[in-house]
Amino acid sequence: MPIHKRTNQSAEKLLGRLRKLIQEHPDARQYDYAKWLGVSQGRISQLKKLL
Repeated sequence: MPIHKRTNQSAEKLLGRLRKLIQEHPDARQYDYAKWLGVSQGRISQLKKLL
């Protein structure tokens, strides 16, 4: 039986997707972005610092 590991998404990919989400939904909360991208709210905070 194969074991499914959670795959890490590259920071570059996540940044691109986050940037697009912020443009489309500028009033959304970090919690919402995290839910849409499948990452933690803390990760969104880290990524926003890189924008």
